[in-house]
Amino acid sequence: MSGVLYRKAGGAWTSPTESGYVSEDHLQAMIDEFPELLPGVSPDSYVCREFSTGIGRLDNLIINAKDGSLTLVECKLAKNPEVRREILGQIIDYAASLSRMDFEEFHQRWKDRGGVDLTAIETANGPLSLAVTSNLETARFTLLLAVDAINEPLKQMVIYFNRKTDATTRVALIELARHLTGDTEIIIPQTFGYEALKPQVEAYEQRNPWTKEEFAAWLLAHEPSSLSKFEEFMKLMEEAGHQWGGTKAETPSGAICVRTSNGFRYPLVFHTYDVATIEARFVDFKKDSYVDELVSFFEHIEGINAEAIRAKGYGAKPKIAVSRFDDPRITESLLALCQRVSTA
Repeated sequence: MSGVLYRKAGGAWTSPTESGYVSEDHLQAMIDEFPELLPGVSPDSYVCREFSTGIGRLDNLIINAKDGSLTLVECKLAKNPEVRREILGQIIDYAASLSRMDFEEFHQRWKDRGGVDLTAIETANGPLSLAVTSNLETARFTLLLAVDAINEPLKQMVIYFNRKTDATTRVALIELARHLTGDTEIIIPQTFGYEALKPQVEAYEQRNPWTKEEFAAWLLAHEPSSLSKFEEFMKLMEEAGHQWGGTKAETPSGAICVRTSNGFRYPLVFHTYDVATIEARFVDFKKDSYVDELVSFFEHIEGINAEAIRAKGYGAKPKIAVSRFDDPRITESLLALCQRVSTA
C-alpha cells in the first residue's frame, strides 16, 4: 500500500494503482521541468541536466535566477541498491570538482549542455555571472539528494554530514513521491534536513551584495588615508566604462565588471580583511591567448613576480593594497589590464 488514498466525490477511498518512477531518468526529467518542487528553488531558476563535472555527470544543476546560488541534485530510486552507499559520495565528489572550476570553465560546460548564456543576464543586484563566480569560489552549494522514498539510513547520513560541516555546503533530502491512478498523476514533495539549514541559507540569500559606498565606508572607518585613493581609482574605472559589482562576502568586497563581446568578466576583485586590497585575477585568464599580455602590465610593480606567475602557469591572484593607489604605475597597470580584457 502506498500510504496515499484518493476518492472521487461521494465514492470510496482507494489506493493509487501505481507508485514510483520508471527510472532515475524519469525523476531527473521531473526536476528539470519543475525545479520549483525543490526547496529554495524558484520557478524562474535555470536548470541543466547531466552537467559534466569532469569526473562524472551531475543529474541536475540549478542556478537561482535572483542570486546565482547553486543547487546540485543527484537522483536515486529506492530500488537502486546504491541509494544509500553511493549517492552522498557521488554528490560530494561532484561538488568538489565544481569548487575547483573557474567561471569560464564552468560556463563552457554549462553551455555545452544547453544552458543559457549566464553572462547576458542582469539581476537587480548586478550581473548574474558575478554572483555565480562568487559562489563557485567559496564553494557555497546546496546539495540535494532526490529520491522517491526517504529512508532512515539516508536521514542519519544527512544528520552526520551537516553536523561535521560549515554553512557554506549543506546536504538535504528531497522525496518526490509519485502516484498514478487512471490518467491522474500525483507528486508529493517532502524534505528532510532542509529546514535545519534554511536559516543559514536564507541569511545568505537575503544579504545584499556590498555597494561601492559600503566599501568606501569601511575605508573611512579602518583606512581613512586610502579613501580618496579608492575614489579616484573608481572614477578612473568608470570613465573607462568599467563598473563596480558587489559580492556577498562576510566583509565589504566587490569586483570591477568589464564588459566584453561575450558578456562580463571580472579581472579585479576588492577585499577587506586586515587591510583593503585589490586582486589581479590572472588565474581566470590562464586559458586565454592574451594572458601573458595581462601579466606583462605588472612586470615593474613591486610585490608581483611576473616570471614566477608565468612559471606556475598563470594560476595566480596577487593582491595589491589599496593604500598604494597613489602610485600611478599601479593604477595604470590595473586600468591597462581591464582595457585589454574589454577588447578580447
